[in-house]
Amino acid sequence: MEAYTLAAIRVNKGLTVEAMAELMGVSVDRWRRVESGETKMLATELINFHKVTGVPYEYINVPQAD
Repeated sequence: MEAYTLAAIRVNKGLTVEAMAELMGVSVDRWRRVESGETKMLATELINFHKVTGVPYEYINVPQAD
């Protein structure tokens, strides 16, 4: 089973970073940092991302921030 990056899923859904941030209820800066792996994605954000995109959790490759 292949997992897809947050950015790949967003682009596949035809959404800009700005549109995804709005749908997620976070700032554009926050979303960029989550998508790049600079900041950890919160569990509530993962749940919301799943609801917004309809992508099953097992297909979402969440970047791991250090």
